[in-house]
Amino acid sequence: MRRKLTKEIVSVLEGYRRISEIAGNAIFIHDIKGKIFEVDEIACQLTGYSRKELLKMNVRDLHPEAERKTSACKLKEISEKNPCVDFLSKFVKKSGEVMDVRITADRFKFKNEFFIIGFVRQLKPHEVDVARKKLNAKKKTGSYSKLVDRLAEEYIEAIQVLIDVAESRDPYTMKHSAKVTRYAVMLAENLKLSKKEKENIRIAAMFHDIGKIGIKTEVLMKPSSLDADEYEQVKQHPILSVEIIRPIKPLAELIPVIRHHHENFDGSGYPYGLKGKDIPLGARILAIADVYDALTSDRSYRKAYSSTAALKIMAEDSGVKFDPGILKEFVKCMEKNHNSNHKNKP
Repeated sequence: MRRKLTKEIVSVLEGYRRISEIAGNAIFIHDIKGKIFEVDEIACQLTGYSRKELLKMNVRDLHPEAERKTSACKLKEISEKNPCVDFLSKFVKKSGEVMDVRITADRFKFKNEFFIIGFVRQLKPHEVDVARKKLNAKKKTGSYSKLVDRLAEEYIEAIQVLIDVAESRDPYTMKHSAKVTRYAVMLAENLKLSKKEKENIRIAAMFHDIGKIGIKTEVLMKPSSLDADEYEQVKQHPILSVEIIRPIKPLAELIPVIRHHHENFDGSGYPYGLKGKDIPLGARILAIADVYDALTSDRSYRKAYSSTAALKIMAEDSGVKFDPGILKEFVKCMEKNHNSNHKNKP
């Protein structure tokens, strides 16, 4: 049975494995009575048990005696009422050490029998109260996140750490993603996009350059012009960014925006040479915000341009790199923002 089950759910495991690795979640698959059928490597690292040892255990064996009643109640709840549960508990390592954990479990069906896939994350002492407050807030509002929603939240947090790591390698691009996000959202609001469209653009802007973590530091920080091979490496970062966010389904709508934010309006950009309105709207917005921040920030090979000078340079590429209509709106945004800031000065 275990071999058939493992074969059946291998796609489920693979779909979450990268999330598990980045967010630090351990994967456990067991039946509704708690009998463990499969685990991942992080589960072994978390508990101190080998895979062979865990497959002989019940999940209740991993809880301290005082927590086992609660664990049994949660198993009953997910098997009879809610298809997904999210709660705080404690695990006991093989060494005897007790640790705080957050468990999110989701029910699925195989051969007319229910099984449970659970993600377990160890919590540091200061994280316990934060996690408890979040769960209590959801109970009050009646909002219970599905497994994929909670994983999306954790994955986003984990990717944000990677963004900080990627940007810290180059002092000239520190906080680039945060600034691009601010400009992109401001432009989306000026274009009167829907709330959902603005939120997609906001998150896409946050993650648009995460793929640069896969580019060699010496290439990213090269003070002189890149040679052909180095430029080809850099051109891969939108594709690498997409591969990092691909595993989490709630971010699927962001993929076209991130993949195509270096396309040019005349078709001369990359990675696919899309042209005009074939370039997703979000990508056209992001392209403008991205270049504006690059121009108005210091680089190893030049000082930052003023806002006025940057907008003048960008105007020369209207219809070439940028959507003329969207660029026109961006100029209005920046002029309005500049005038507002000037008025507020004492």
